[in-house]
Amino acid sequence: MFNFKRQFNRYGRTFTAVVEATEGYYDSETGEYVPPGEETEEAMTGIIAQMNNDELRYDEGGTYTFDDRKILIDTDKYTLKRGQQVIIEGDTYQVDQIAPYGLYSHFMKAYVKRVST
Repeated sequence: MFNFKRQFNRYGRTFTAVVEATEGYYDSETGEYVPPGEETEEAMTGIIAQMNNDELRYDEGGTYTFDDRKILIDTDKYTLKRGQQVIIEGDTYQVDQIAPYGLYSHFMKAYVKRVST
């Protein structure tokens, strides 16, 4: 297995992940209704990069633009889900695809599409 921890320490940048609210539910012990939680924002660190020419034109999930990004995330610390929103330098993006590299190392690559201008 490859260890890319030094690259994450050297090139990592902070961004914000929007964590979905928990749904309301009935507590099985007390029988009382627990109301839903609120969305929260969590600071994460990852390597944020622009799409390369191949990803802009030929990626399986559709066409990406120069406004879209890819984020490499250390899965020992963080995780992202498809459809989750992230905020990078004030711009909002939505996770479109996730490429896991767990077989080789401890990171995942998330392709994010810009949703705000």
